[in-house]
Amino acid sequence: MTPQFSLAATIDGLIDMMVDAPIGFCVRRPDWSLVTANAEYARIVGVSLAHLLGTQLITDRVGATAGPFKAEALDYVCKVCDAAGPATNDCPPDHFVNTRRVVRYEHGDGTVIAARVYAQWLTLDGGEPMIGVFAVDMTSEMDALRSAEWAAAHDQLTGLPNRAAFDAELSTAFAESRDLTVMFIDLDRFKSVNDSLGHRAGDDLLVVVANRIRVELRAGDMLARFGGDEFCVLLRGSDRDFERVIAERIIATVSRPISLGQHTVAISASIGIATPQPKDTEVDLLRYADVAMYQAKAGGRNAAVVFGAEQRAALVTRLDDEARFTRAVLAGDIEVYYQPEVDVLTGRVLGAEALCRWRHPERGLISAGEWIMMAEETGLVLPLGAAVLRSATEQAATWLSLMTDPGGFHVRVNLSVKQLALGERLVGEVEAALARSGLDPWRLCLEVTEAGMADAAATEVLTRLRSLGCTVAIDDFGTGFSSMSRLKALPADVLKIDRSFVHGLPAAMDTSIITAIVNLAQGVGMDVVAEGVETVAQLDLLRTVGVRRCQGFHFSQPVSAWEFTRRLASSEWAGTGSTLIAA
Repeated sequence: MTPQFSLAATIDGLIDMMVDAPIGFCVRRPDWSLVTANAEYARIVGVSLAHLLGTQLITDRVGATAGPFKAEALDYVCKVCDAAGPATNDCPPDHFVNTRRVVRYEHGDGTVIAARVYAQWLTLDGGEPMIGVFAVDMTSEMDALRSAEWAAAHDQLTGLPNRAAFDAELSTAFAESRDLTVMFIDLDRFKSVNDSLGHRAGDDLLVVVANRIRVELRAGDMLARFGGDEFCVLLRGSDRDFERVIAERIIATVSRPISLGQHTVAISASIGIATPQPKDTEVDLLRYADVAMYQAKAGGRNAAVVFGAEQRAALVTRLDDEARFTRAVLAGDIEVYYQPEVDVLTGRVLGAEALCRWRHPERGLISAGEWIMMAEETGLVLPLGAAVLRSATEQAATWLSLMTDPGGFHVRVNLSVKQLALGERLVGEVEAALARSGLDPWRLCLEVTEAGMADAAATEVLTRLRSLGCTVAIDDFGTGFSSMSRLKALPADVLKIDRSFVHGLPAAMDTSIITAIVNLAQGVGMDVVAEGVETVAQLDLLRTVGVRRCQGFHFSQPVSAWEFTRRLASSEWAGTGSTLIAA
């Protein structure tokens, strides 16, 4: 053994120099028997100096013990052994000289200290070569690293693995065996609870649900939170019958009432189940489970759907529709139709709501209700929304130029939650559309769903839009949880009663609900519009309870801009007082 460098010192001198150093230090003979050490080294190792003297800390091998402590190398790879082949824990002791490694010292009382250890040859005055070992306590750094690694792989709210961890586990499981199942779980009505009771209550609900689902799974199964109200389960070695049993148990446990402070809420779960076919990848498997979950929602929610041949065909259709829809949006081929809003006392056309239609090459004209979710998921709702805004404001300006007595004629344009999330960019798009068309801002009404107004940032954006002079309508009102106090705080001018209540007229319950909404609106100084009016009976009752502004198929289906213009210019409905209502 050739010394790496010479140090003119004695052992006692070295220890005197290192006695109070914050670095652990010891001197060992070539056989690794300990000659002496400072207090910090003894603290790191967890053994008193008296017990250390003369002991041979052979190598810091996994499981190697010396006295009442165990040392384990965490990140050491022997460069000498590695030159000839794979390194092992059985490296000769001299291979550890001139190396750095992190060692985990487990004390007799359970305390664990991690240290970065470095060994080198020393030549002392007139003596044989010795080995100097330096140890730096890295426990805090290692704990912080472990915490960071845990945080990177777990959801901070529920403590469950996150999507990244799930993807990694699924990839590993997929490589080992295809005898596995993925379940995609989405909570029904979670957003309503979150919006009405607040985010803290929503968080508490998610924790309760996570714990309930976890109890229903086996020890080897994995439950992860993907974000929001979405969870995913990985089952290994299960059959179809077992999958169904687990899904039914999850649905049952999620459906049990949940106490949140002074409130008790009831939600449900929609589950998509997928197992791999020979050519499927783990990415396919997740997508299949997601598709099946959406089918469970479409079928009424609170149910589980297994991805099979029917769902596979639906996915192919959906992917084809997405491609065609993308081309249509980018090419500007989504058509804007308009449905009139009518004064039910005079028959006057008060305005028009802009509604999108997709002219599908095979299915014909498709209303937005069938593809708006696809537009949201793909992000195409943003360029589409901007295009509709420009088209509607320009068309309204054209109609106004044809009217001799336009009165309060206005155009309504729907805004999605994703558009509201644009913040000032959306405000800029509205300003640009108004400037380009020359439309007075007060003639533009922007419609947002009740749930879409729950976010504070969205409320701020709508306040900015109202400051431009635009009006704001709460669409589908009655499906959320707005109270009188909350309604007063919302930046809105109009309440649009959801068509589901109008459809139920003249049933007593729906009549009572609409009456309450009208009174609520009047109490906060808002106008009311009823949508979805289809019959004379519905119209008569709406008049009776004080609703004056309506729209629906009773007056007109949504029509093209050309047809709307023709009807405005004809005696059919002129927008200047011609009645649309049978006498």
